[in-house]
Amino acid sequence: MKKQIPASLWVAIVALGIMALIHLGLAIKTSAVVLFISVVLEATLIAGLVYGQKWAYILVLVFSVLGVTASVSKGIEQGFGVLVGNAIVVVPMVISTRFFFPKPLAAPESKKPVESQA
Repeated sequence: MKKQIPASLWVAIVALGIMALIHLGLAIKTSAVVLFISVVLEATLIAGLVYGQKWAYILVLVFSVLGVTASVSKGIEQGFGVLVGNAIVVVPMVISTRFFFPKPLAAPESKKPVESQA
């Protein structure tokens, strides 16, 4: 049975898709290989988020932190812009954590032998 994607997660997916399109446009304009790699990575993360993959959840968090850290070294204004952009993806995704890490189902009680009443 397919899991229903939470509405808040769609915000993260759409925001990540918009970022991928922006990076694709910049990659075509500047021929920067790093931006093409970024587009492929973002597309992979989008697919992982749609299918509720734990690895995608964790990678989005890791790449968001790394992206902000790398951007701050280029200037506080750029770092803040990346922080806001990443927050638009991360906050709705964190709100949807149960989609990626559902509560385990209760284990069925072990079958106990039935004692006969004599």
